[in-house]
Amino acid sequence: MKTTTSDAVRKDQLHAAMEQLETAVREMFESGRFHEYLTMLSRFHNYSFNNILLAWCQNPNISRLASYQTWKKQKMQVRKGEKAIKILCPIPYKYHAERNRTNEDGEIEKEIITINGVRFRLGNVFDISQCDGELDSIVKVPTDNSEELHGAVQQLMDSEDRIMYDPDLTGSSANGFFSPVTGEIHIKEGMSDLQTFRCILHEQAHSLLHGEDDAKELERGIKEIEAEAASYLCCSALGFPQTICYSTGYLAGWSESRTTRELLQSVSRIEKCARGILDWVTSLTDLKVVDC
Repeated sequence: MKTTTSDAVRKDQLHAAMEQLETAVREMFESGRFHEYLTMLSRFHNYSFNNILLAWCQNPNISRLASYQTWKKQKMQVRKGEKAIKILCPIPYKYHAERNRTNEDGEIEKEIITINGVRFRLGNVFDISQCDGELDSIVKVPTDNSEELHGAVQQLMDSEDRIMYDPDLTGSSANGFFSPVTGEIHIKEGMSDLQTFRCILHEQAHSLLHGEDDAKELERGIKEIEAEAASYLCCSALGFPQTICYSTGYLAGWSESRTTRELLQSVSRIEKCARGILDWVTSLTDLKVVDC
């Protein structure tokens, strides 16, 4: 098939976007901007890690993204002359391939298999700051020790037998812990509802990411970074004020010895875990993801 000029241009643009993404991943870790990025990630629940980072590179002040047509449906108008923000749009496809197989008689024969693949093209979105109009948030954020948050904590504690208050933690500096051997989550009694909620999410992240057979080679500090980051994403997405506890120096040192692909894999694990916890929380409680 003959490649048109338009096809070549699109290919170059896609390649440039991929290079920009790789550079941004490395800079995010080494510059200590990981915390800042997590705050950004928590605002965009329907976008992948790659697309949020790619959009952030183009406009560090993004707060809410949508396509031109989506804004139009919400009675928002993208202003004339505004430059689109480029994101990666996955296009799944299938193709057939031939391979050898051994049949029941021990003979080699050919078979046709179907393989699923995915390729990408660039798509256009716009930030709300590029639009005229006004949107109101429809989600009320519960405050610490409110009836809604207190109820949510109780619902999470009662949801599974493996999540429990542990009297042995009274007077301890630890607010909770996850046991990879038993799969249990132990929580200190007597904390505020928000402290308890944060602790449950943090230990739930450990349970999803760091079970007995998972991530055995990971250092303890890396496990804490992953669990704290996932918890931070969830709390921020639900509208709760949250701090993140890790050493920026340790984060930079950890990222220095890893390839961009490895860093992408780690953050993708965090993102996937956070989405899983958010689904868990919102399915069991009345808490809702904040509409930014």
